[in-house]
Amino acid sequence: MSPSPGSPLQWLDESPIGRLQLAWAGQWEQALHLSPDPQASTRLSDWLAHPGQDLAIEAFVDHGEGQAFAGLRLAALPIATQGALAQELAQAFIAAEGRLRLPEAFGMLAQGLGLALFVSGPDFLELGQVNAWRSFGPVTFWRQGSPPGPRDALDEALARHARYQAPTRRPCAIEFGYAGRFPHWIGLQVSHPTTQGHQFSPALAQTWLDRLDEL
Repeated sequence: MSPSPGSPLQWLDESPIGRLQLAWAGQWEQALHLSPDPQASTRLSDWLAHPGQDLAIEAFVDHGEGQAFAGLRLAALPIATQGALAQELAQAFIAAEGRLRLPEAFGMLAQGLGLALFVSGPDFLELGQVNAWRSFGPVTFWRQGSPPGPRDALDEALARHARYQAPTRRPCAIEFGYAGRFPHWIGLQVSHPTTQGHQFSPALAQTWLDRLDEL
């Protein structure tokens, strides 16, 4: 399945998914990580046997600028249905043997939900730390229709939140967030690894923000 025109998934269409991760209530530090191996389905079943609240799924890819990920929250569904959708995606991931791509994966999820995902531009933009989004503290620096523009808004946010300009333990990413009954997002790495940690890259952030005009 090809991504629809105006979807940010089009930027990552050539990159296969390397891993899935699932978490309850945004606790990504305690996420279940799945690679495309035969044991993944059993590991997921065991994990789902002890359900929490607010299941979210993320799929990670590696590409020329680092890593990227797309995610979806399923809290609006009954717990059993959340688990069934996760199992369906995991089975497709395993069967594809490392060849499943983001548009295919999220097309499958969209079909299961009966609605379109990643339509047009995002509702908001956030800066955060991968797999420590809530604990490190995200910065929502822009919302659709609110001044200033995304580039100036990011500069203002960085001036107020100096911790993002120092090396961080995990990679930094900008999330293009979509609101609604089923919140979903695409995260794009905007830092480079150094000997001190991960250093935010203004140039890399600018590259992704410039592509907003394509949506």
